[in-house]
Amino acid sequence: MAEQEETTTGKERIIPFDLLPDEIWLRIFSEFSVSTLCRCRRVSKKWNTLSHDQSIWLYLCKSILPASFIAKMKPTHQIEEEDNKNDIFAAAINKRDKKLSNSFKDCTSWESIYRVYSSTQQNWATSTAVRVTCVKAHDQSIKVLKLKGDLVVTGSSDNYMRVWNVRTMERLLEIDVGADINSVDFLVEKDVIACGSYYGAFGCKFFSLSRGKPLSQFMENHWVGTQCLIMNEDHIVVGSHNGDVYVIAWMECRKVAVFHEHRNPVAGVCLIGTDTVLSVSTNGTIDTFSIKQHTRLHQYSISNGMSVCISAFDELGDGRNVMCVSPTGTIVHLLWPNDETTETVDSSSQYFQKITDTESIHRIFSQDPIIHYSNDEISNRILCAAIDGTFNRGVIGPCLAWPPRGSIQIYDFEKGLGRLDGIQSPNAEDDALANCNREQGGSGLNPVFTALGMDIEKVVAGCSRGWIYCFELVGEVNEHKEFTRENQSSQSSSPLLKEIWEEIY
Repeated sequence: MAEQEETTTGKERIIPFDLLPDEIWLRIFSEFSVSTLCRCRRVSKKWNTLSHDQSIWLYLCKSILPASFIAKMKPTHQIEEEDNKNDIFAAAINKRDKKLSNSFKDCTSWESIYRVYSSTQQNWATSTAVRVTCVKAHDQSIKVLKLKGDLVVTGSSDNYMRVWNVRTMERLLEIDVGADINSVDFLVEKDVIACGSYYGAFGCKFFSLSRGKPLSQFMENHWVGTQCLIMNEDHIVVGSHNGDVYVIAWMECRKVAVFHEHRNPVAGVCLIGTDTVLSVSTNGTIDTFSIKQHTRLHQYSISNGMSVCISAFDELGDGRNVMCVSPTGTIVHLLWPNDETTETVDSSSQYFQKITDTESIHRIFSQDPIIHYSNDEISNRILCAAIDGTFNRGVIGPCLAWPPRGSIQIYDFEKGLGRLDGIQSPNAEDDALANCNREQGGSGLNPVFTALGMDIEKVVAGCSRGWIYCFELVGEVNEHKEFTRENQSSQSSSPLLKEIWEEIY
């Protein structure tokens, strides 16, 4: 039996398993769980080397990360230096082109990406913020904010629009618009920022994002309050208080189309692809339009005559998810089904590849959506919401009437709303938000949140007292103790994460 298991050449013993090519071992290792794969590193030097192979960890990343997110990512071994360090927007432009946030862009391997994502998902699931920071942004209530990468633009009723770096809480730009601001959007790569006002005598104004210089503005006779707006590289869509939806070629400030289908104020608008507009009216009616055809594609009304005061759109995903909130606090999550979409499925949820074909988009949004989630048992009023269809979650900002205070609750597409007290930091001796408030000279009470933005790494919120808060959810909650010298010297070890290693020891 021993002769069958091994052969002897002089004093050297050859184990048959050692004769297997690396390709076979990599195929075998790819079937292991993460904990088993890491245990294999203790067997031999060869197994240790093979278990670090990038192809295995890319395969594991594909099992838990959306295909659209994987396509944007490329691990690097060093951070590229910016060509112009004095230009504060050069780095942001580079970052938006790569569509990577700092934490993932800094990853040097697919294994580190896997580890970053694993711990981040755990923090989202437990409503745990690794760090909470805040800064006084405006003298009056923040009406709106827009988050893209590390840049956030805030607008207030104090007539000022400001640009911030949420990592450092540094103010990069201030613009006096001359009217209250209730809607903003910006394009870093086009160096443009747009804003709308309810009381201003204009539909929207455009400024240079890097210099704050006025560019142009869109005006109509007897303009009736801007309610919301959104822009892409070609168009900006503006929803008005009288129910009209305007499509404008913003570079020329030229009106392309006007849709008069709504009889009530527009609660929200969204651009999907290059030709499709989705709009939500305060009476609960949802319309989709074709810009080129100048026609309405479909109309849908939320059941039971639900009115809508807040609408959150899936701008980071494929646009098929919309969250509508009523003045009484009822939440309805609508989803447009799509059987044609390529799907990547993991153990807990489904991710969908982004749709760009105009014909497919028209076909999808020319049908009624399904009610994916509904909750009418929320006792508190909700003042703001945001949604991310790429990673199947959203956030809402409910408000307690007295004493006035708020929180940020995480909404999971599959599990529903998270903990009632919202996102908290376990490292704070007391309530994280109250402490952060008190340190900055506030009252110590949780703020009332009025505007929200989110991505995979963080939630940024504006409050009624003019402060902005950044809740970071990437990284380890506590300092991780390295158990062995092997782990300390391993290239896979990361000071950020420990989630998948706890299972090993």
